[in-house]
Amino acid sequence: MSKKPHEQDYTKRIKRQRNALLFEVLLTLCIALVAVIVSLSNLSVQASQSAEEIKTEYDNLITSYIRQFDVAYTHLSEKIAEDPSFEEMDAWLKSMENVWAGAMGGAGIYDGVSLTYKGGFARSWSYGDYSDYDPATRRWYLIAEAANGKTATTAPYVTFMDSQTTDDGSWLVMSIVRKYNDEIYVDYDIKLIEIESLLQKRYYPYKGTELLLFDKDGYILSCSDGKKFGHNLFQPDSVVSASLYAAWEKEQVSRWNLILVYVDGVPMLLHLEPYDNGNTLCMLIPFFEVFRRNFLVIFLMILFFICFEFYLYHRNKCSIMEFRGRDERLMAITNAAFAQRLFVDMDTMVFYGNQTAEELCPTDSYEALYDIFLDRIKDEKEKLSFAEFLSPSALRKASGTMYRLETQKFAMDWRQEDGTYKLSIIETGRMASVIDGCETVGILCRDVSEDASILKEALAQAESAGRAKGDFMSRMSHEIRTPLNAIIGYLDIAKDEISDKDRMLHCLEQSSVAAKHLLSIINDVLDISSIESGHMKIDDSAFNVPQLVHSLTTIFYAQAKKKNVRFEVRISDLTDEWVIGDSLRVNQILLNLLSNAVKFTPENGEVQLDINQVGERDDKVYMQFQVRDTGIGMSREYLNRMFTPFEQENASTARDYGGTGLGLSICNNLVRLMSGTLGVESEQGKGTVFTVNLAFGKTEQKTLEHLSTESFSKLRALVVDDEESACEYIKKLLERCGVKCDTLTSGKKAVRRIQNRMASEYPYDFCIIDWNMDEMNGIETARQIRFFCGKEMPIIIATSYDYSSIVDEARKVGVNRIISKPLFQSTLFDMLVNTYGKYEPVKAREGKAVDFHGLNILLVEDNEMNMEIAVDILSKAGLNVTSAVNGKEALEAFTAAGEGTYDAILMDVQMPVMDGCEATRAIRKSGHPQAKSIPIIAMTANAFTSDVTAVLAAGMNDHIAKPINYEHLFDTLSRFIGEGEKKE
Repeated sequence: MSKKPHEQDYTKRIKRQRNALLFEVLLTLCIALVAVIVSLSNLSVQASQSAEEIKTEYDNLITSYIRQFDVAYTHLSEKIAEDPSFEEMDAWLKSMENVWAGAMGGAGIYDGVSLTYKGGFARSWSYGDYSDYDPATRRWYLIAEAANGKTATTAPYVTFMDSQTTDDGSWLVMSIVRKYNDEIYVDYDIKLIEIESLLQKRYYPYKGTELLLFDKDGYILSCSDGKKFGHNLFQPDSVVSASLYAAWEKEQVSRWNLILVYVDGVPMLLHLEPYDNGNTLCMLIPFFEVFRRNFLVIFLMILFFICFEFYLYHRNKCSIMEFRGRDERLMAITNAAFAQRLFVDMDTMVFYGNQTAEELCPTDSYEALYDIFLDRIKDEKEKLSFAEFLSPSALRKASGTMYRLETQKFAMDWRQEDGTYKLSIIETGRMASVIDGCETVGILCRDVSEDASILKEALAQAESAGRAKGDFMSRMSHEIRTPLNAIIGYLDIAKDEISDKDRMLHCLEQSSVAAKHLLSIINDVLDISSIESGHMKIDDSAFNVPQLVHSLTTIFYAQAKKKNVRFEVRISDLTDEWVIGDSLRVNQILLNLLSNAVKFTPENGEVQLDINQVGERDDKVYMQFQVRDTGIGMSREYLNRMFTPFEQENASTARDYGGTGLGLSICNNLVRLMSGTLGVESEQGKGTVFTVNLAFGKTEQKTLEHLSTESFSKLRALVVDDEESACEYIKKLLERCGVKCDTLTSGKKAVRRIQNRMASEYPYDFCIIDWNMDEMNGIETARQIRFFCGKEMPIIIATSYDYSSIVDEARKVGVNRIISKPLFQSTLFDMLVNTYGKYEPVKAREGKAVDFHGLNILLVEDNEMNMEIAVDILSKAGLNVTSAVNGKEALEAFTAAGEGTYDAILMDVQMPVMDGCEATRAIRKSGHPQAKSIPIIAMTANAFTSDVTAVLAAGMNDHIAKPINYEHLFDTLSRFIGEGEKKE
């Protein structure tokens, strides 16, 4: 009963494909042949119809000639009845020449009338020598004799007189003749002008078609080519070629209406149409013209279908060979992976191929074998799963999906090698295939009691990580190399331009810009890495919201102005100006969003930051930050993936605007870490709105409710701003301070209002004027107001822009103070407290150079280049620098020095021998008098929050991330050690 798996007969399948190909090609050719026959049949019908039209025209022409002959014959009959003499008859004929020529249409068609009369030859023309002329031998005489009194026509022939001239002067005529009696024979000659032009310039659908009309004697009566006129088709010459005559002979013996012939080496389709009057129309149609118009499309279609059929054959053959290879590979894989295999023929439901199964089951019926294994499964739920997977009906369904291996695991009693049975986890697979043309399902089994699912999961994770790493490296390679190339390039140029100071400074400035861009990329990557690794920590400390906003406006007002973009900050209902949260991360979020808004907003566009305190609950302050722009917007499809790292709208976005595609991903993750929400609305071509909702803790710092209760209720203020919303906002802030306030949106109106109030009992105590107004700017408005009100009333200019350029002018026109927008409650309150009654013109800010002259620093840095740069910059600030290359040297230098030798230590973290944290702990534990008090500041590239926590825990006082911002470093040193001469 044992059977072996049938080997799959792929040769038979390929042979069947080949036979199918041959059948399809033959069928295609048959269809093409039918199409050609139909097309030729239609062409033959067309030719016959044209021939019939020509015959009708020819018959009509001959009929008209005969009618004219009948008229002339009547005249002759009447004259003959008078029995004139020969001379009288000859003279009379000449007198009728013009009459008969006019009736025929002119001498171009009419040639003359002659007759035999009383032994002579009378004629209507007077030229020529007819002394030797014998009418009885002429063609027309013989035909008239044969007609025996009936009207007859002759074939074209050369006239008697023309035969005496050269060939170039001859022409053909045809005659209408009639025998009057045995002595009188009448000849009416007609030139073949109209017959000649019968076929010339005649339209025929196929370009190059030639038409010949000839009589039974071979004389060509008319043709489409005038060169052939006047020749006999049966007598080949220089014009009527032998090949044309041969073609005519071939057609005479052919049974077809159209035959392919060669005339002068050109393939032609020849059609002859014989007429009952003895004439024949010969039609020569260029074969290639017929092919182009009738058969080219058919030929191309046939060629396409045949090529397509060969392509299908080739593809099917490749598929069969691929299936064969797949079967061999699958067989090899399954043989290696599964210990037990059997096959089920889907037509007969007979199993074969497994000796153990044949021993267990007395028959080869798969239904019986299935019942045996179903009984070995103890769990009822697993029995249901087993039935859904391996029952006969389940196998029939599975046979519809070829070569797909499906597996499930079942717990059952499984026969071991020693013949005993043991409860085991059996992985069972099924795979449908075709064996020897029969649908077959293979069932595969193996014992997988030791589950390998953990290994599979680890492998999948490793592969995913590998792909992510490759993608990351590919993107970052480009992003980092771009600014790095600029840095190296500008530095190379700078080295070559040492003699040109301006050029060298330009290169160094550009290198600095590229370096800062590179730093921003690295910071973004570090932030993403920190967020994804879970190392990002959110700080909770008090910070001032107005200070945060002012730092943003300082940056983006300048950027927006440079792009000619309107930038505005609007504050609503902000009562808690101090809150608890991570100001650094809030600043980072708004920086990213505003940077994108300015970047993607074209010239004359608008960018707006709205800050609104939306409520308070459970010691939480809820704020909403909205960044609006009128930029290029984003597509709906991109909105679904915009927060994915490295994602940008398209390649042109990266090319035109730059960026890494990390900013929005960082914003989204930071907002999520701060338990907030980030929403976006955008429409391409119209702009974008990002909405950030964050919750902050309340702080004991001074808020509006805790501000000084000093009363400003007697003060009156005038607010002048060309934006009504700005006027209303400032008015609301002043009214909270108790100030009565009026608003105007025009400088001119403000000047008139001040004049009117000066004479009233309610003059204004001060006015706040926007600098950048359209009709009259703030400086001019202040100048005119100061002119009318004198020096007593304070005038305050409010501006969103850098006001350093207008300080001197503002002082000249009498401005007392300049304040920056956006205005906050605390800003106005402090201004009222500090300036009301102390009116001094504002002075220009004076920058102060950093000077740490006389102070000593221990600098610990293992990198030689970093050490060189730091020593140079610190020395220029007046610091005395002592260097150490690792933590151990720093520890030894500090402990060996006397008290007061060093005022501070700048400590790198990652160093050989002893790192910065270990050195700091050793310094703090040493017995040196300054061990606990000396400021130790970390200067390190380790910039994560966890790194900051680690250095502070080691005993350092502060942390500064590399690359070093030396302004920040000097500010930090000033906090810890002050400035000026070293104290004794």
